[in-house]
Amino acid sequence: MMKHILLTAVLSLMVIPVFSQEPYLRDQSQVRSAQIVFTEIIIDASPEEVRSAFLDFEKWSEWNSVFPGVKIIQGDIQDVETRPVLALIWDFGQEDHPEEAPFQPIVLHNTPELFHWGVSRGFLIKADHVFLFESLQEGQQTRLVHYEQMRGLLKSFLMSKKNRQVMLESYQHMNQEFQQYCETL
Repeated sequence: MMKHILLTAVLSLMVIPVFSQEPYLRDQSQVRSAQIVFTEIIIDASPEEVRSAFLDFEKWSEWNSVFPGVKIIQGDIQDVETRPVLALIWDFGQEDHPEEAPFQPIVLHNTPELFHWGVSRGFLIKADHVFLFESLQEGQQTRLVHYEQMRGLLKSFLMSKKNRQVMLESYQHMNQEFQQYCETL
């Protein structure tokens, strides 16, 4: 409970501009840090279909039990220059979940191959949540790479072994839900 209160208090601080992280990870072998939760899945649908379903935030509650709510509260999702801001509802299986996330990420990239949101609280924490849509089988399949990376003073606290395992299992479950959703469209 104390960890949850501390986490909420820290992440509720004023948002400081986020800077993109490049290059983006494309393979598990590129993961060099315990502060990265990396997942991937193959979806039997084209990258265009997968990305279209992904960006349909109003329908996330139909397939996504980890982030059952996403709203664009500022800016234009198709124009990252407007610094789109998202409000998230999350559910990592804790007793008080689902709940509104204690932060509002900024969309940093939105291209046909990449969707990336991030949060920064200065030197305390910087979190990047990345989704890559890679074409396979001449556009008949999509390899979805989905990962989160944290940096800053609080990274070890937020990415403890237990928290990383919960995040890994949650993101893998989210990927499977999304795969099932996309493959039935």
